[in-house]
Amino acid sequence: MVITGTTPLYRYRTGDVVKIVRFYKQTPVFEFVSRKGQLLDVAGEKTSEACMNKVLAICSEQYWTARRLIDFTCCSSIIADLTNEKTETLLPFYIIFLELEDGGILTEKEKEKLEIVLCEESPMYVKRLRNLRNIHKMTVHVVKQGTFEKFGKRIFNSRKLVSRDRIKIPRILKNVDDFGFLMKNLANDPNPNTVN
Repeated sequence: MVITGTTPLYRYRTGDVVKIVRFYKQTPVFEFVSRKGQLLDVAGEKTSEACMNKVLAICSEQYWTARRLIDFTCCSSIIADLTNEKTETLLPFYIIFLELEDGGILTEKEKEKLEIVLCEESPMYVKRLRNLRNIHKMTVHVVKQGTFEKFGKRIFNSRKLVSRDRIKIPRILKNVDDFGFLMKNLANDPNPNTVN
Protein backbone atom coordinates (compact mmCIF):
# COMPACT_ATOMS: atom_id res chain seq x y z
CA MET A 1 0.00 0.00 0.00
CA VAL A 2 1.32 3.48 -0.83
CA ILE A 3 0.30 6.32 1.44
CA THR A 4 1.05 9.94 0.69
CA GLY A 5 0.75 13.01 2.82
CA THR A 6 2.11 16.51 3.24
CA THR A 7 5.55 15.19 4.16
CA PRO A 8 7.78 13.28 1.73
CA LEU A 9 6.87 9.67 1.00
CA TYR A 10 8.72 7.14 3.14
CA ARG A 11 8.58 3.39 3.17
CA TYR A 12 8.49 1.89 6.62
CA ARG A 13 6.58 -0.52 8.77
CA THR A 14 4.18 1.40 10.95
CA GLY A 15 2.95 -1.52 13.00
CA ASP A 16 -0.57 -0.10 12.64
CA VAL A 17 -3.62 -2.30 12.21
CA VAL A 18 -6.07 -0.58 9.88
CA LYS A 19 -9.59 -1.35 8.72
CA ILE A 20 -10.88 -0.57 5.22
CA VAL A 21 -14.13 1.34 5.87
CA ARG A 22 -15.09 2.34 2.32
CA PHE A 23 -13.73 3.12 -1.10
CA TYR A 24 -13.24 6.43 -2.84
CA LYS A 25 -13.54 5.45 -6.49
CA GLN A 26 -11.12 2.49 -6.46
CA THR A 27 -8.97 3.70 -3.59
CA PRO A 28 -9.54 2.15 -0.18
CA VAL A 29 -10.22 4.52 2.71
CA PHE A 30 -9.12 3.13 6.01
CA GLU A 31 -9.27 3.97 9.68
CA PHE A 32 -6.73 3.24 12.36
CA VAL A 33 -7.76 0.34 14.63
CA SER A 34 -4.75 -0.34 16.85
CA ARG A 35 -1.08 -1.14 16.83
CA LYS A 36 0.29 -4.60 16.33
CA GLY A 37 1.11 -6.33 19.62
CA GLN A 38 -0.86 -3.88 21.75
CA LEU A 39 -3.01 -6.25 23.82
CA LEU A 40 -3.43 -6.03 27.57
CA ASP A 41 -3.68 -9.56 28.90
CA VAL A 42 -3.23 -10.61 32.52
CA ALA A 43 -5.47 -13.69 32.66
CA GLY A 44 -6.39 -14.65 29.08
CA GLU A 45 -8.90 -11.82 28.52
CA LYS A 46 -6.90 -9.97 25.77
CA THR A 47 -8.15 -6.37 25.95
CA SER A 48 -7.23 -4.60 22.71
CA GLU A 49 -6.04 -1.06 22.25
CA ALA A 50 -9.23 -0.38 20.27
CA CYS A 51 -11.37 -1.56 23.20
CA MET A 52 -9.44 0.60 25.68
CA ASN A 53 -9.73 3.61 23.32
CA LYS A 54 -13.49 3.09 23.17
CA VAL A 55 -13.79 2.73 26.95
CA LEU A 56 -11.81 5.93 27.54
CA ALA A 57 -13.85 7.79 24.91
CA ILE A 58 -17.10 6.76 26.63
CA CYS A 59 -15.78 7.76 30.06
CA SER A 60 -14.41 11.04 28.77
CA GLU A 61 -17.61 11.98 26.94
CA GLN A 62 -20.20 10.73 29.44
CA TYR A 63 -18.64 10.67 32.92
CA TRP A 64 -15.62 12.99 32.98
CA THR A 65 -17.24 15.86 31.12
CA ALA A 66 -15.35 18.56 33.03
CA ARG A 67 -11.99 16.98 32.13
CA ARG A 68 -10.56 16.34 28.69
CA LEU A 69 -8.32 13.30 28.28
CA ILE A 70 -4.93 14.27 26.81
CA ASP A 71 -3.32 10.83 26.59
CA PHE A 72 -3.11 7.42 28.24
CA THR A 73 -1.20 4.22 28.52
CA CYS A 74 -1.71 1.08 30.57
CA CYS A 75 0.09 -2.03 31.71
CA SER A 76 -0.35 -5.18 33.73
CA SER A 77 0.58 -5.34 37.39
CA ILE A 78 3.35 -7.75 36.43
CA ILE A 79 5.47 -4.71 35.51
CA ALA A 80 4.82 -3.24 38.97
CA ASP A 81 5.99 -6.53 40.48
CA LEU A 82 9.25 -6.28 38.49
CA THR A 83 9.91 -2.82 39.93
CA ASN A 84 9.23 -3.92 43.51
CA GLU A 85 6.16 -1.64 43.72
CA LYS A 86 4.13 -2.84 46.66
CA THR A 87 0.78 -4.39 45.76
CA GLU A 88 -1.98 -5.53 48.08
CA THR A 89 -3.05 -8.53 46.02
CA LEU A 90 -1.49 -11.56 44.41
CA LEU A 91 -4.02 -11.43 41.58
CA PRO A 92 -2.94 -9.58 38.42
CA PHE A 93 -4.67 -6.32 37.50
CA TYR A 94 -4.58 -3.44 35.04
CA ILE A 95 -2.78 -0.19 35.79
CA ILE A 96 -4.02 2.79 33.78
CA PHE A 97 -2.10 6.08 33.48
CA LEU A 98 -4.13 9.12 32.35
CA GLU A 99 -3.18 12.71 31.63
CA LEU A 100 -6.02 15.20 31.84
CA GLU A 101 -6.21 18.74 30.51
CA ASP A 102 -5.10 21.50 32.88
CA GLY A 103 -3.67 18.96 35.30
CA GLY A 104 -7.14 17.71 36.18
CA ILE A 105 -7.77 14.84 38.56
CA LEU A 106 -10.54 12.27 38.90
CA THR A 107 -12.69 11.42 41.89
CA GLU A 108 -12.74 7.85 43.14
CA LYS A 109 -16.19 7.36 41.55
CA GLU A 110 -14.89 8.65 38.19
CA LYS A 111 -11.99 6.20 38.36
CA GLU A 112 -14.38 3.35 39.15
CA LYS A 113 -16.44 4.24 36.05
CA LEU A 114 -13.48 3.21 33.91
CA GLU A 115 -13.71 -0.35 35.15
CA ILE A 116 -17.51 -0.40 34.93
CA VAL A 117 -17.39 0.67 31.26
CA LEU A 118 -14.60 -1.83 30.51
CA CYS A 119 -16.82 -4.57 31.96
CA GLU A 120 -19.65 -3.43 29.66
CA GLU A 121 -17.39 -3.39 26.58
CA SER A 122 -15.32 -6.52 27.20
CA PRO A 123 -17.19 -9.74 28.02
CA MET A 124 -13.91 -11.58 28.63
CA TYR A 125 -12.71 -8.96 31.12
CA VAL A 126 -15.92 -9.07 33.13
CA LYS A 127 -15.85 -12.88 33.06
CA ARG A 128 -12.30 -12.99 34.44
CA LEU A 129 -12.94 -10.18 36.97
CA ARG A 130 -16.35 -11.03 38.33
CA ASN A 131 -17.14 -14.64 37.49
CA LEU A 132 -13.77 -16.38 37.69
CA ARG A 133 -12.23 -13.83 40.09
CA ASN A 134 -8.76 -14.19 38.61
CA ILE A 135 -8.28 -10.47 37.91
CA HIS A 136 -8.24 -7.86 40.67
CA LYS A 137 -9.88 -4.44 40.16
CA MET A 138 -7.81 -1.99 38.15
CA THR A 139 -5.71 0.88 39.46
CA VAL A 140 -6.05 4.30 37.83
CA HIS A 141 -3.27 6.88 38.12
CA VAL A 142 -3.47 10.46 36.90
CA VAL A 143 -0.11 11.91 35.86
CA LYS A 144 1.08 15.52 35.93
CA GLN A 145 0.31 17.83 33.04
CA GLY A 146 2.96 17.49 30.32
CA THR A 147 4.01 13.98 31.34
CA PHE A 148 3.13 12.37 28.00
CA GLU A 149 4.99 15.08 26.09
CA LYS A 150 8.08 14.31 28.21
CA PHE A 151 7.42 10.60 27.74
CA GLY A 152 7.41 11.06 23.95
CA LYS A 153 10.74 12.91 24.09
CA ARG A 154 12.12 10.16 26.31
CA ILE A 155 11.06 7.53 23.78
CA PHE A 156 12.60 9.58 20.95
CA ASN A 157 15.93 9.94 22.77
CA SER A 158 16.16 6.37 24.07
CA ARG A 159 15.16 4.60 20.87
CA LYS A 160 17.23 6.74 18.49
CA LEU A 161 14.36 7.45 16.12
CA VAL A 162 15.02 9.43 12.95
CA SER A 163 11.98 11.69 13.16
CA ARG A 164 9.79 12.88 16.03
CA ASP A 165 6.83 12.23 13.71
CA ARG A 166 7.51 8.51 14.24
CA ILE A 167 6.98 8.67 18.02
CA LYS A 168 4.01 6.63 19.12
CA ILE A 169 3.16 6.47 22.77
CA PRO A 170 2.76 2.77 23.58
CA ARG A 171 -0.79 2.09 24.71
CA ILE A 172 0.39 -1.05 26.47
CA LEU A 173 3.60 -0.57 28.47
CA LYS A 174 6.03 -3.44 28.39
CA ASN A 175 9.13 -1.61 29.61
CA VAL A 176 9.93 -1.43 33.33
CA ASP A 177 11.81 1.89 32.91
CA ASP A 178 8.79 3.46 31.20
CA PHE A 179 6.59 2.33 34.10
CA GLY A 180 9.04 3.87 36.57
CA PHE A 181 9.04 7.16 34.64
CA LEU A 182 5.25 7.39 34.80
CA MET A 183 5.15 6.47 38.49
CA LYS A 184 7.57 9.34 39.20
CA ASN A 185 5.22 11.74 37.40
CA LEU A 186 1.97 11.04 39.27
CA ALA A 187 -0.19 14.09 39.94
CA ASN A 188 -0.83 15.16 43.51
CA ASP A 189 -4.14 13.38 43.66
CA PRO A 190 -6.33 13.81 46.76
CA ASN A 191 -8.11 10.60 45.68
CA PRO A 192 -5.19 8.24 45.15
CA ASN A 193 -6.14 4.88 43.74
CA THR A 194 -2.72 3.40 44.50
CA VAL A 195 -1.35 0.16 43.20
CA ASN A 196 -3.71 -2.39 44.70
